Amino acid sequence: MTGKRYFQISLLAPLIVPLCAPVLFYTGIGLLETLAAVLFFSLIYAGPAYLVFGLAVLFFTRNMSVSQIRRVSYFAPFIFIGILLLIAILAKLLWFQHAEFESIFPISVFILIFGYMYVGLVNLIYELSFKEEEDCI
Repeated sequence: MTGKRYFQISLLAPLIVPLCAPVLFYTGIGLLETLAAVLFFSLIYAGPAYLVFGLAVLFFTRNMSVSQIRRVSYFAPFIFIGILLLIAILAKLLWFQHAEFESIFPISVFILIFGYMYVGLVNLIYELSFKEEEDCI
């Protein structure tokens, strides 16, 4: 697997991991049940926006080098918040005129914290597993 393919596959994890949440929910362990609920809620609330984000990243990075994709990854949580906010505004204007936006700020903080934890993890795994490949090219 190339480094570029690795970064493309890493875009899928935020959609696939929450789909596994029901397995955690039925463990009967309180902490895992809470984690499952958070993962499931994140998929319901932000999954459609993340799907748009993931497809856009795949499209715009298709001709980029691995080092360019890594630089883009450092801005990914902020880009995702922008897409989520745009979709929330469109939803309010088109379908839910009485919806409130009080939840956007806490969700954005959550996205930044966990988004950068994920970006850091993805880049750390890349450094440990694929960096030699990039140095050889």
